[in-house]
Amino acid sequence: MSPRCLLAGLAVFVGTAAHAQLADGSFETQAPVEIGANPGWCYGGGATPACTGSGTPWQASSTGGFQLDTNTAWPGIATPDGSYYAFVQATGSLSQTFVADASGPFTIDWLAAGRPISGISGGDESYSLTVNGQSLGTFSTASGQPFTEMSSDPFSFTAGSTYTLAFNGLTPFSMGDNTAYFDGIQLVAAVPEPSTWALMLLGFGGIGAAMRRRRLQTRAA
Repeated sequence: MSPRCLLAGLAVFVGTAAHAQLADGSFETQAPVEIGANPGWCYGGGATPACTGSGTPWQASSTGGFQLDTNTAWPGIATPDGSYYAFVQATGSLSQTFVADASGPFTIDWLAAGRPISGISGGDESYSLTVNGQSLGTFSTASGQPFTEMSSDPFSFTAGSTYTLAFNGLTPFSMGDNTAYFDGIQLVAAVPEPSTWALMLLGFGGIGAAMRRRRLQTRAA
């Protein structure tokens, strides 16, 4: 392979370090608007208290919603990412539709916590993560679990295409009143596998060797 081809291939790979556009993954912009005058939390699916914000990037349905971490009526968990976060209770959901501004493999990274035990309520919630309906894994939280870093399997995005990212609750109320908390949601360029790094190193080595040969040929001429 020529040095030019190798450089082109590396440029395409390096391009995946850009980010796809996911808005307000920390909920610091949207949640205060959604909560408004409600007592520290709101539901996006019409339950009481209902979210009142409009034109915001995240959509919560059924018993999904948004919360202030210091509210006292519904025990919260301190978050390392601001003061607000989203939640999925029982079979509620949380989603955002966005247009990718970069191509390549990405992972979805987020923070997840479990609602503290309060009476019959807790945080033993199972949920799935999907992109355009395709599952990227099933996960769970435990009651009282602090915010913990989570990451999905890689998913290939195409710049200019529209995607819907969704967290979907899987624990019905018949199994108890359980809630998972979400914060710090972001798209991150996937880290190359070791075999990919090896190929890249070989490519750099090939480029170096080709450049040395050209210098030698120039001197000989």
